[in-house]
Amino acid sequence: MPCFVTCYMIKIMQHHIPACEGFKYTAENTSLPEKADFEVIEFRNNVYDVLDKAEPLSVLDLDINGHDLQKISIQPGKEMGVILNALLDVVLENPDLNNKNVLIDIVRNRD
Repeated sequence: MPCFVTCYMIKIMQHHIPACEGFKYTAENTSLPEKADFEVIEFRNNVYDVLDKAEPLSVLDLDINGHDLQKISIQPGKEMGVILNALLDVVLENPDLNNKNVLIDIVRNRD
């Protein structure tokens, strides 16, 4: 697993799994609190499931980008960012919609 994913998982565990609160991951301290084992394993498995599915997790994962929006007369700026974030929300709810043509249709039919 990439290092950034491991670091991100640890940050989330520190905030959402009470037994891991204050846990510091270092070269010397890699073992988690015993009572956190089940929650950590369940959390880790959920993260692996999301990564394995390769579903979009950010605007960068969309099958559309700012250049595509410019082709349909959306100018760079705040509006473009709002549109891309709205598309991400749509795709997070239904990953099957992450298709350039579908997303362009959504943008054209907004309002």
